[in-house]
Amino acid sequence: YVNNATHFPMGLVSKYQSNWTLLYPTTTTFVRPTTDAYIRFKITSTQQDFVTYNVAKQTTNVIYLSDRLVILSNVAFSPGQNYYISIDPGVFLPIATCLRDSMEITDKTFWPYNTASEPNTTVTTSTTSQSSTTTLVNRTVN
Repeated sequence: YVNNATHFPMGLVSKYQSNWTLLYPTTTTFVRPTTDAYIRFKITSTQQDFVTYNVAKQTTNVIYLSDRLVILSNVAFSPGQNYYISIDPGVFLPIATCLRDSMEITDKTFWPYNTASEPNTTVTTSTTSQSSTTTLVNRTVN
């Protein structure tokens, strides 16, 4: 059902990327499920969740429109990491059916992205001190 879906962004993104869009295939519309199902932003190397959104409850982060699903993330992704978006069963509930669950999408090549590495920065602090010498000369006053 989402084989022909267009999703973006993919590839290199800002660590502050917050708008993710999946366009539904033509003539397909999905509705928000009433049971818990998650969209997961996963770290590719460990398969661990970096952030998850419950599509049934986090309605400001996951927006179902007539032709697309919009995910608004609210995190800063770690620089120099590879990630992918995984979709639990039940996230996509076709409006024209009575199905309870949809298939999951756990293939890490379906929606991959990565963040640019940041250069290492070194902060060097130096302190300069000045010293001065005052010489007092005694004068004899007659």
